Amino acid sequence: MLCSPLTLATGRARRAKSSATEFDWAAHVARLTAAEFKLRYRLTAEAFYRLLARIKPHLCVSEKQALCSKGTLIEPATKLAMSLRFLAGGAVLDIKLIYHVSKSMVFHCLWLVVDAINLTYPIEFPIDD
Repeated sequence: MLCSPLTLATGRARRAKSSATEFDWAAHVARLTAAEFKLRYRLTAEAFYRLLARIKPHLCVSEKQALCSKGTLIEPATKLAMSLRFLAGGAVLDIKLIYHVSKSMVFHCLWLVVDAINLTYPIEFPIDD
């Protein structure tokens, strides 16, 4: 079934309105209870912020900053949150809508976080064959 021009215009207007708002990490966290936070991110808020403190220097990249669609920088906490949501089974399109970023930015932040964790918590396998 084809969409009418009115439906398409309404969809574009709705998309423009939703992308006009910038994601606010502090406001997002303030709306969550401790149980909701743990359910979404698979960590307690305390553990989340401890992990963030350890990997934050690696998330503040200088040569290629992660920018949202409005051109503002994405906070390190938001990068970690998006990555944890994805790793917990979140759909990329849902994460994109929640955090007001592009689909490619979700993956960019995911790999920034994975690399930061690998640098901060190196895993060494003993080779004792």
